[in-house]
Amino acid sequence: MKKKHILFKRFDQWHQVGENIVFDKNTTAPIFNAYAYETTSYPHAVDLGNNLVEFSQLGENVQPIPVGGIWVTYGEMSLNRNTPGIHIIDCKNIILENITIHTAGGMSLIVERTENIKVSHYSVTPSHDRIVSTRADATHFMNCKGEIIVENCQLDHMLDDGINVHGAYVNIDSYIGHNTFLASISHFQQEGIVFADPGDKVAFTKKETISSFFETTVKEVKAINSKVFLISFTEIPEELPSFEMTLENLTWQPNVIFKNNTIEKNRARGVLTTTKGKVEITDNYLNNQMHNVLLVGDNDFWYESSGTQDVIIRNNVFDQVGFSDINAYPLYVLVKLTENQKHGIKPYHGHISFIDNKINSLNGLLAYSSSVDSLTIENNSITSTSTTSETISEFPTINLISVNSSYIKNNQSVNFITPRLIKREKTNNLINKNNIDFNLI
Repeated sequence: MKKKHILFKRFDQWHQVGENIVFDKNTTAPIFNAYAYETTSYPHAVDLGNNLVEFSQLGENVQPIPVGGIWVTYGEMSLNRNTPGIHIIDCKNIILENITIHTAGGMSLIVERTENIKVSHYSVTPSHDRIVSTRADATHFMNCKGEIIVENCQLDHMLDDGINVHGAYVNIDSYIGHNTFLASISHFQQEGIVFADPGDKVAFTKKETISSFFETTVKEVKAINSKVFLISFTEIPEELPSFEMTLENLTWQPNVIFKNNTIEKNRARGVLTTTKGKVEITDNYLNNQMHNVLLVGDNDFWYESSGTQDVIIRNNVFDQVGFSDINAYPLYVLVKLTENQKHGIKPYHGHISFIDNKINSLNGLLAYSSSVDSLTIENNSITSTSTTSETISEFPTINLISVNSSYIKNNQSVNFITPRLIKREKTNNLINKNNIDFNLI
């Protein structure tokens, strides 16, 4: 205890409560409606003796943790990349096989600036009677290229995502002259990354819309410190625009195969793949707290790029969707915008197919898609596993926003009391046919 705060020691570091979540002791997964039990970051604590602690100033509308619930506090977000299990950087043609990670202070696996990696029969799971494996993602790939193959892996009980693949937008701070700009790493957890090398193809993007408007080639990069660098190009726009600009590396965009894996009983999402390469997500079992497959980019907080171009999600099982987050979707696609940003003329994402998947659902949700050029949702079944209407989300089962072309065909809803709803907004060219118990609104 220190100044009315309780501290926990972890990897020789002392942490306040910070982020926290409750697990169900029976299912060993995040508890149903887990958000209701999250305290504020730093509640006041009083030691009552006999292993009793009284907490106060928990935040508004925080419900008491059920008796037997396992309360997990995992410190400040700024520390969730410290002490990873495995860190791979600036490598080529890597194979990781038959490896088990029981715990890590940060992520289980971080891979940066690497070309071609295969991860097979890789297990992230807690040991003995522990409830948590890793503090953050099971696997995390940043600024890679070539092929990322993850197959036959067991990823469970981590406190963040199963897999996250992305690039990074960096800020343009000023023009120095001679085709050279002062640029900076945008998010503090990405400091120290190598954004580009000479010869890499790079896009200039408008920060307001996260849309590219000019492509060029890197001539020279000079690091000033872990955050700031000078970058020179073979060509730049004839007239530099007045709006805020960022840069995206187009060369380091991997293809991703995520096949025959299990992600379960973890806090947060299942699969995040933000790359312009071809993405295949097939034959997996996903049972996680939040959205199962998340395709997203943003140019404001995480600065994770970029819009996807070709994604197929086929023959997966999405189990107990909504068990801990009533509004979680099996498929959630968007570009994350602030109040000062807006959609560009061109959709952020390209073509996405969601085909032949089985959804066992508590909340009745299937897909949310925003700023997508072409979307196919076909031959999927969504079956209610709920015994009460309290678990059903008020959101539409399929929600289409600013989608150029949508093909919603041969899907079926099973055991729901009311038909599932398809809603569209700023969406034309919708083919909607042969869907059982779906109504278009």
